Amino acid sequence: MRRRSRLALALTTALVAAGLAVPAAAATTVTTSFTGTAVLQGTGAHASRVEVLVASSTAHLAPDTMVVSSEWVNSDGTFYVDAETAPGAKVYLRVHSGTSEHVDELVVGADGATALSYLQLAPIVADGGTVTLPTTRVPGYATVRYTASRAVACARLLRLDGSLVSEECSSYGTTSTTFTFTQVVPGRYKVQPRWWTGATNAAGSAVSLTAAPGTTTRVSSTVSTPAVLAGTVTNASGKAVPGVAVYAVRGDSVTSTMTSTKGRYEFRGLKAGTYEVEYSGASGSSTTAARYRTTSTTAKVSSGTTRTVNRTLAVGASIKATVAHAGTGLISVTAVDASGKTVGQTSSYRTGAGEEKVTLQGLPKGTYTLAVVDEGRHRYVTKTVKAKTGAWVSAGTLKPAKRTVTLTGAVAGATSGSVMALGPGSRIQVDGSDISTTGRYELTNLVPGTYDVDVVVFGSRGMYGYRTPRTVTVPATKTLALPRPVLVIESPTRVSATVTYQGLPIERVELSDTTNRGALVSESSNAQGKLNVYWERTPVTVSATGGWDSLLGGHLSPLYLKVVSPTSVSSAADLKTISLSGVGGA
Repeated sequence: MRRRSRLALALTTALVAAGLAVPAAAATTVTTSFTGTAVLQGTGAHASRVEVLVASSTAHLAPDTMVVSSEWVNSDGTFYVDAETAPGAKVYLRVHSGTSEHVDELVVGADGATALSYLQLAPIVADGGTVTLPTTRVPGYATVRYTASRAVACARLLRLDGSLVSEECSSYGTTSTTFTFTQVVPGRYKVQPRWWTGATNAAGSAVSLTAAPGTTTRVSSTVSTPAVLAGTVTNASGKAVPGVAVYAVRGDSVTSTMTSTKGRYEFRGLKAGTYEVEYSGASGSSTTAARYRTTSTTAKVSSGTTRTVNRTLAVGASIKATVAHAGTGLISVTAVDASGKTVGQTSSYRTGAGEEKVTLQGLPKGTYTLAVVDEGRHRYVTKTVKAKTGAWVSAGTLKPAKRTVTLTGAVAGATSGSVMALGPGSRIQVDGSDISTTGRYELTNLVPGTYDVDVVVFGSRGMYGYRTPRTVTVPATKTLALPRPVLVIESPTRVSATVTYQGLPIERVELSDTTNRGALVSESSNAQGKLNVYWERTPVTVSATGGWDSLLGGHLSPLYLKVVSPTSVSSAADLKTISLSGVGGA
């Protein structure tokens, strides 16, 4: 305890002797009591717990960091909670429902007003007395049921600024006309149908709605006439082939689905243009589909029309073999055709010595060389097999015994990353090596033959490699110097930003682009409003929402923060400071 000075003691003594009051020291804290009733709307049951939150004068913080006291709600719904604060502190109460049917974190402000976020409320001023609040009724979650005029794959629940709250989709490869969103926080939203999951395939305009607490809100909309690519996949006997992976490829865009039990596939909402359509049993979901050869064709799709492309798959050749493990480890089996092209690969892992069965299916008929490599022991064996359509051929028991070939060298300008040896004519990796800090690499599990060599190096601007892999034949070549990699995939620009709300730093805010295309994403802001933003260098409009444990009522809240600036982003400098003001979506 600090000692009082002699002068202070003398002054106090004199005042007392004269019958005068001694001035009291200014209080550094006060204890304010809060009392009221908190019940669950629609049930009359009591809420779970009440917390007192104290607002900061220097930043807008997440509620969990503002809690100074808490008490359980009594069985009759009444509560009484004390909080020790600075005099005049701005406080709020937060009521927890304790159930999965009601909003879990409802904030109470001055005069008992309630909201999802304290940013929407005037504060209660702590004065050291007792604050009696009117009854707080915690609303129940809402249910939103959306019906589309025609079948689509997904529906998205959006905030009014276009940012994503939730997405519901039908089972993979199927469509539906009805989608239900449960445990929706009451508020204003939009629902938009999607041809498939993703951000660039809207099936129609978004329709607005207000989700009312404790009830099901029904909404519907008319879906535009889609561009459809559909068909049936059968075998030579005309029977449906289920579980075949079907890909629609146009430039860098790849959309996939799987054939149904009736062999049907369908792509809805494709952009008009010409697509390469690939049918792959090997990439499918059933052992039956794996028997069929991969095939492809092209198809032109027009807006608002349905293009039907049926496909008959031919049964391929199948090879089976037994691989002998000398001990614990991985053995890879690669099939190379007579032209030197790698056409398939499988592997076997075993703990301890012994034998394992492997298969390769859906191959064109022909003569193949199987390269069987024990990767941990650097041993291999090869076997030539003649495969026949619709038949199994056995390669017998294969035991790696010969020493594999090693290819070494250096990658110019690289200090990290990896080097890959790929089967010629494919992207199947046969062997790989890390790049050392001096740029050295060593591929130790190669079988004599020709390979495509590529590198993957991650740098400040993205992924570096070669646009055309280097070709090498081993063991004729045992040392290969690789040139400096070039930028092949540019990564987003990272910007260190500060986000403020009405002039103060704000915590737990996340930024995105309003179209949800992923062209702009961010981390969650800290207590100083600092965060990293990742931008793909394309013009966007910024959306600001809350992450988990945010001051906007949670990740699935309808609330968003209105962006004052920048109104649009065309350069990294635009993202240095994000100014927010006002809450939308309530």
